Amino acid sequence: MQQINGEAERLVAGLDEEQLNWIPEPGAWSIALCLDHLAVTNREFRPYLEKALAKAQRRGASGKPYRPTWMGKWLINTLDQEGGRKFKAPKNFQPPARPAAGALDRFLEEQRQVTSLVERSRRSDTDVTLRSPVTPLMRYSLADAFEVIVAHDRRHLRQAQRVKDSQDFPHSAN
Repeated sequence: MQQINGEAERLVAGLDEEQLNWIPEPGAWSIALCLDHLAVTNREFRPYLEKALAKAQRRGASGKPYRPTWMGKWLINTLDQEGGRKFKAPKNFQPPARPAAGALDRFLEEQRQVTSLVERSRRSDTDVTLRSPVTPLMRYSLADAFEVIVAHDRRHLRQAQRVKDSQDFPHSAN
């Protein structure tokens, strides 16, 4: 997650508000919208993680190495594919229509919150299952959930990088 934070900081370094909010085509997301989506997703995901972590801490350490569940492995691979299938974000994970200034700060704050949960889980049985905040039918382990967040972050940072690399991306007035 620290690596992802660094990538996000490098991505937006030196960009102004116009550049952060530039949308390459109707229906697409700007760099700021990508970051806000990640912040919203982590915020919405956190109660599920906290509930699973409480259960994991009650169980104590399992001593087993992490092995993804079938569902977790599928979800992680689906999210982490370069140029993979597009998905419409569920309503509760949609970024605000017009992001206010500070999308990077909101993203980094949510990353700190999730990183804290990862740190707190180190001596716990992360094989406990949690229900997906996207659909209650999907279940996977707490460890999978942490990997899903990382894969999801990478996916949208790549999306934001494509916006920045776009031929029509506005150049700074500076």
